[in-house]
Amino acid sequence: MPAITCPHCQAKINVQKMPAGGKIKCPRCAKVISLGRSQPSSRPSAALNPNDEGFDFAQINFPSAGPAPTVSQFPVKNDVTVYAGPIPGDPLADATAEEQSVAAANDAVSGDKKRTKKSPLLIGGIAIGVIGLLAVFAVVGMMLSKKGGGSAGESKVDAVAAVTAKLKPGFYVVDMEGVAVAMPNGSESDPQLRVGKSVIVQSSTTGSMYFFKASTGSKAELDVKQLTNRTKRELVGDLLGVSETTRNGYKGIKGTLATSFYFSGMNMPVEVFNVDGRFVIIGCVPASMGADVETQMSIDRGAEAAEQEVFYDSFTIGSNSGGGWF
Repeated sequence: MPAITCPHCQAKINVQKMPAGGKIKCPRCAKVISLGRSQPSSRPSAALNPNDEGFDFAQINFPSAGPAPTVSQFPVKNDVTVYAGPIPGDPLADATAEEQSVAAANDAVSGDKKRTKKSPLLIGGIAIGVIGLLAVFAVVGMMLSKKGGGSAGESKVDAVAAVTAKLKPGFYVVDMEGVAVAMPNGSESDPQLRVGKSVIVQSSTTGSMYFFKASTGSKAELDVKQLTNRTKRELVGDLLGVSETTRNGYKGIKGTLATSFYFSGMNMPVEVFNVDGRFVIIGCVPASMGADVETQMSIDRGAEAAEQEVFYDSFTIGSNSGGGWF
């Protein structure tokens, strides 16, 4: 055994072997010393050495186990596990509370945004913008409806009534799409073009051929090239010597229709207009045009010219029955 200290005189005593009864007498003060388990040792590390002979493991004071940490409770009901949430003191409780706090703050911000009312200035600005846009559409619509697609302006008259008012003997009124002309009496035929209505009349007085056609046109103004190309498509032919012209206040083009599918062997001078959404073609082939000398000598050139004058001067584009945008 290791050395012990006398509790009475503090003498150091070397004990080689545990005596019977567990007691010894101090050689200095002659006091009896009990060698029990509570006897302190100057060498605690050696006294607790489990390799010593007769080591009593009861001398070791193991730290008592603390209470088990509290964990989340998952109560079981009807064989189904249901999470009841963290219990007080659970480490998860603080984190959950924090998350709930952040979520609540986000919900509050989101709710505030949803409940935020639009500024009266913003609402007023939107209303003014919408009203202004509608006003622009109205003005543009009226301008286009009055523009007449290249004419001096949309005619506000009834074309048939206007032509009838100045109709001369030997003529009658032909109208299409709100457009009217005075045709000389004669034999009437329909060339049956692919687009729009048309009519051909051969004068019983001079033998001249008169052509009139009207169809739906563009509301926008067409330039010379566009008018030319559309005429070629509708009459399936070529248009030669094209130039700008004005007839009764309507701007358009004039030229000579050649090699047409519908007028084979006939070169017909035509005038083309696009007015207030109507595309109009008028033309005349005088009886003297291309005739031999003997035929030309038999034709009354004065009557022929007067007949053409009535035809062209009567050409009137009235109000568009289709109206404008509104």
